[in-house]
Amino acid sequence: AGSPGALAAASELSRAGTGRAFAWVPRKAGARGAVDAGLLPGLLPGGRTLDAPGPVADVWSRVPEAPGRDADAMLRAAANGELVALYLIGVDPIRDFEDPQLAARALEQVDTVIVQDLLETETTRYADVVLPAAAPQERVGSFTTWEGRRQAFAQVVPPPLRCLEDWDIVRQLARAMGADLGWETAMDVRREAAPLMAAEGSLPDRLAGAASAPGHEHGTEDHDGLAVEVVPALLGRGSMLHGADALNATARAPHAWVHPDDAARAGITAGDPVILRGSGGRLELPAKVTDRVAVGCVRVPDNALDTPVGVLIGPEAEPGAPLRVRLEAPAPAGA
Repeated sequence: AGSPGALAAASELSRAGTGRAFAWVPRKAGARGAVDAGLLPGLLPGGRTLDAPGPVADVWSRVPEAPGRDADAMLRAAANGELVALYLIGVDPIRDFEDPQLAARALEQVDTVIVQDLLETETTRYADVVLPAAAPQERVGSFTTWEGRRQAFAQVVPPPLRCLEDWDIVRQLARAMGADLGWETAMDVRREAAPLMAAEGSLPDRLAGAASAPGHEHGTEDHDGLAVEVVPALLGRGSMLHGADALNATARAPHAWVHPDDAARAGITAGDPVILRGSGGRLELPAKVTDRVAVGCVRVPDNALDTPVGVLIGPEAEPGAPLRVRLEAPAPAGA
């Protein structure tokens, strides 16, 4: 949702009556549901805008007058001392965000870090307060598919002692701060949310209206180095795979995929170690030489490495700009 030009083109395509349609398949599970819930800056539940809140204004005590910060802007504000606290619900900025060094600076700078999650993560070591939440199997709720279909699920097992459902934690914190959200059960939340999350307008229109970051072209002309294409691995280093040793043993070894032309220019052959050097750091991976990646690009897995791909990003990088790296063969032993 960070490229207004692409979203505007998709929106026009959807309205053109050409027999084609735009489908957004998000990178993360739950992203489509987050859009419907109004978690993008400038959007309210159901994709409504701030100047046309519809039924949201009837239910909420107040509607924001201006778009809020997106995740990148929040982390930058925290790193610059503009925020005093970060409340992280089911998110691990050190592993989840494209720039882990920015996330670390943000977590170190703020006075208070509150983490609401299921398991220990890279981020919990920065936490001043940890609120243990119930897992999906331990609660009722719903998942939203990339098509926008909500699928309810039931509780299978009870949660461990002192673990609460996310909505209940938020409800109790609100009460401690003097606000009553009006919820007593999960069904209360569902009854309030369902009509508000009913989508208004097409998804391309809603995303294009919310996109505020400058668009960037991803061509290779007039740029140094190779464009990095980040693709999540099916089996990676996610916290939900902790302890699944047998399953993790079946994961494919991570490689840097490079086109034969780029490999030849760098003097690299298949299986050789290759260094990806960015303005912020470097990664070393074995090379997979294949024409299944475009010339001028290198493909790397973002969740299958001990070190996040984001270490390649330098502090001067413009938000939303494509990541570019130089491809190098390691120096010979003893050099």
